[in-house]
Amino acid sequence: VMANDPVSFHPEDDAYDAAQAFERYDLISTPVVDKNGKLIGRLT
Repeated sequence: VMANDPVSFHPEDDAYDAAQAFERYDLISTPVVDKNGKLIGRLT
């Protein structure tokens, strides 16, 4: 199942905000995208 608006992060996003999102949405991993929305990595 694909989400319409998945949680993703940019390299410059704050680590604390990412940790909060992982807790809030019960995430295992999430994409890291560049300013054009291109996948450049994953947070785990």
